[in-house]
Amino acid sequence: MDPEIISLGPNAAELVFHNENGETIGQILTFNSRSKILNKHGVQDKETFENTSSAIGRIFVSFNEPGKVEPVWFCGTGFRVKNDLVMTAAHVIAYPVDTNAPKETQEMQRNLKFHKIYIFFGTDATMDMEINLSNIDNDERIFELVTYPYTIPSNHVPSLIVTGDNDQRYRWDTPNDLAILRFSGTIPTNTNILFPMIPEPNNQIITEIDHYVMGYPGHIELKRFVSDYGGVINDTVLSLYSNVNKESCGFQKKTVCVGKVTRYIDNILSHRCPTLRGSSGGIIASSQHERKFVGVHLGGTQETGNVALSVTHPLFWHVYSNYILDDQFIQDNAQHLQSYINHFQS
Repeated sequence: MDPEIISLGPNAAELVFHNENGETIGQILTFNSRSKILNKHGVQDKETFENTSSAIGRIFVSFNEPGKVEPVWFCGTGFRVKNDLVMTAAHVIAYPVDTNAPKETQEMQRNLKFHKIYIFFGTDATMDMEINLSNIDNDERIFELVTYPYTIPSNHVPSLIVTGDNDQRYRWDTPNDLAILRFSGTIPTNTNILFPMIPEPNNQIITEIDHYVMGYPGHIELKRFVSDYGGVINDTVLSLYSNVNKESCGFQKKTVCVGKVTRYIDNILSHRCPTLRGSSGGIIASSQHERKFVGVHLGGTQETGNVALSVTHPLFWHVYSNYILDDQFIQDNAQHLQSYINHFQS
C-alpha cells in the first residue's frame, strides 16, 4: 500500500545543511558591485555564475493591509525568461499566512491581493540602504511588474507531490506554485534571459553534479532563524547563523548557493543547496551550464529538504509551452531551446 500523502503547512522555510559545528555544507557566494565573484576561495564555475546572474532579480511585493497606513512589503526572487516576462514561485506574490493568528486574520491574509510588484536586478538589494521602498517608483534601476495570468486544463492535478526521506510523500502547500509576471512600462536592456534544460535523468549521475540556487536571501533575525532550526538556541545554531550571515555578506545580496541534488522523483528536485528565506522563486541550475536552469526553487522543510519544481513537471511545461514559447521566440533561440522542446515532442 502506498504511504499516506501528508500535507505540508504554509510556513515552509529554507534550509542550510550543516555539520555539528554549524559549518555550512556546500558554498554560499556573493557578487561584488561589478557582478563578479572574487576567486579568493578558488571557486569553481565562477564564470557560469557570473554569466547567468544578470537575469536574476529580487522581487518586492507590497500589500495594503487593513488598518495600516503604510504598505506592507515582502520579498522573493524571480528571473527573466523572455524579453518582457519574469518567472517566480506563485507564493512569492501571495501574502504569507500566519498560522498562529486567529482564523479571521488568516482568512483575511489568504484573500489579500498584492498592490504593486517590482523587480531589481542589482547585486545589493539591501532595503533602507540600497533600496528606498518609499520612493521605489522613482528608482530607474527598479522595474514594475504585473501578473500574466495563465489557465490550467480541467484535468490537471494542482498538487505538487514531494518525496522525502523513507519515501514518505508530501503535498506542497501552494498548488500550482508558479507565476509569470510581465514588465509594466520600461523593460530592462542590460539583463539576459534564461532557458530551461532537461535535468540529468540518471539519479546517480544527477546527485554527483554540483547544482546551485541563485536568489536573494532576506534579512532574518536570530529569533526567526532559531525557530526554523528546531526552536532551541545552542552553539551549533548560533555558529550556523554567524556563518551564513558572514557568507551571505549580511543577507539581501544576490547569492549563489552551491550544493547537490539528492532526489529527482515525480518531476520534483530535492536538493541540499544551502538556501535562506527569500530565495524562493529563483533558479536551480547545473554548475556546468550558463544561462540555463533545470527548475524553479520553491523552498524547503525539515521533512523534504529543499525543493524545486523541475522544468519537466507538467505544470512547468504547460505554462512554458503555452505562455512563453511562440514561433518567433523559438526561431530566435533555437540553439538554446531545441533539445528541451524535443524532450516533450519525442
